[in-house]
Amino acid sequence: MSKYPLNLKVLNRQQAFNGFVFLLLALIIWVAYFQNFQQFSIYREDFTRVPLIMQWKWTQIWQYWLPFFEVIAVEEGRPLHTGLIYVFARLGVQFGGLPAMYIIAYFVNLVHVLLFHRLMQRSTQNAFFCTH
Repeated sequence: MSKYPLNLKVLNRQQAFNGFVFLLLALIIWVAYFQNFQQFSIYREDFTRVPLIMQWKWTQIWQYWLPFFEVIAVEEGRPLHTGLIYVFARLGVQFGGLPAMYIIAYFVNLVHVLLFHRLMQRSTQNAFFCTH
């Protein structure tokens, strides 16, 4: 019988370092871009989108996504760009308005940075990116 009832695996050095890098990147993104998010307003390029989406219902967003292949032609090769802005903005409205939109944006940015870090880990032997 094991001393540990759930058979918990002890973190090795590699996993601990990866966890540290994750937390460090999350902290850097928060401090650099989002620490004062409650004082943020809408960016200039979002003046035409976000107030409109704050009034839309989910059915209207669904209507935007229905003609997906037509949207591809209109959106200059970025078919998901505007639609995802609409979805995330609507989620932000549901969860607390403009501050919630910025929290969602933080997590989107965090995912981007972590994916980029993982790509660099796999493609280079640079000591900063390579952790094995």
